[in-house]
Amino acid sequence: MDDVVYLQGQRKPGVVTVPLASYPTFSDFKEHCRELFFKNSIEASFVVATSDRKSVITDDVYRSMVSGEYLGGQKQLDRTFLVLDHIGARLEVPAKMAIGFSPHIGTLLGAGASHLNRIDDGVAELIDNSIQATRGNAERKVEVEVVLNGKSTSFLVVRDNGCGMHAKGLEDFATYALNMEARGMQGPTATGGGSSTSSVRQGMRAIGSGEISKFGVGALEAGFYIGSRIQVVTKAQGNPDVHVFVLDEDLLKQRQENDEPVYTGDVFLRPPGGIEEQGSSALKKLLTRLREREPEMDHFTYIVLSLREEHVDSYRQRETPLHLELASIYHYYLHPEDCPPGIASNNGTGGDGNDGGAPAQGDDQGANTAVTLTFKQSGGRTIEEIDLGAEAVESLEKW
Repeated sequence: MDDVVYLQGQRKPGVVTVPLASYPTFSDFKEHCRELFFKNSIEASFVVATSDRKSVITDDVYRSMVSGEYLGGQKQLDRTFLVLDHIGARLEVPAKMAIGFSPHIGTLLGAGASHLNRIDDGVAELIDNSIQATRGNAERKVEVEVVLNGKSTSFLVVRDNGCGMHAKGLEDFATYALNMEARGMQGPTATGGGSSTSSVRQGMRAIGSGEISKFGVGALEAGFYIGSRIQVVTKAQGNPDVHVFVLDEDLLKQRQENDEPVYTGDVFLRPPGGIEEQGSSALKKLLTRLREREPEMDHFTYIVLSLREEHVDSYRQRETPLHLELASIYHYYLHPEDCPPGIASNNGTGGDGNDGGAPAQGDDQGANTAVTLTFKQSGGRTIEEIDLGAEAVESLEKW
């Protein structure tokens, strides 16, 4: 595998496998790219860029690729390159990036720590992730939308204007129980976790112990608890490509039954607002509406969940609307002054006599730490808008 790279063109669909041994110099390699993607046009000017468009192949880089130093042990994602007119060129056909997301050992060691028993708790997990992803934004927005159709055509959407992800971030998202400590990272990412509790009283204890947002298994577990299909659509700041990744329970089960590799998938790249995804007519209608907003934003993430039938039934029959339940879960973030002394201490350990639980200022005092949380019903109509106060969100981010 060490002598193979994968190329995708700006205009030509499909993936081309190139054995480096056949092209010993960078000039040979570039001429082959010209033949593959530009019909041998000598006037064509182009670059061969990494999948995240952060760098291009040069003579020095290519020499290290041929020697095996650059590519040794790398996954297919790191061996996939885009052939473009220039580093910021718009894709005219979809590209796809193969990623692997084999379960982390935390799957076995930490699965018992999760306690999701209703849709409210799962949605709270995803909101927490979005709050973390928007950290540092001048304007921070999180939207939750429930689209009720039939039992198999209802959806939940959680959308934010956060930092967005490249293919590597999506690979981390799909690696169950791979938390920040396991990745050796500092600070929040868009792949958070933890476990929200099922009553206001329990929620208050959870805030005191830091259980509402512990980075770990939350995003993936919450997604599959709520829905049978997870679609993540994301765009990182400054990157011209939208990345689309789908996890489908039925497909994963089918792979297992057929003794095929289960934990693999493709990340599809497309321009903002462009190229329709596959799915049912109800899903296509929803995705079309969501895509129309993409060109307005430089960075974002939205997760579309195909609701499980039991959650559709419970949602229709519930006495208290979802947005009111979530408001109670976040009550002590919204109103830290209501917390008894010590309940919402900054370090999440509870009980140190902190004044009424009101959090102190964090390290990023100059950043806007307020978040607007918007709830929508089918068709995108806003039914509730809540401002998470700056002090409250700052306290949340410490956990």
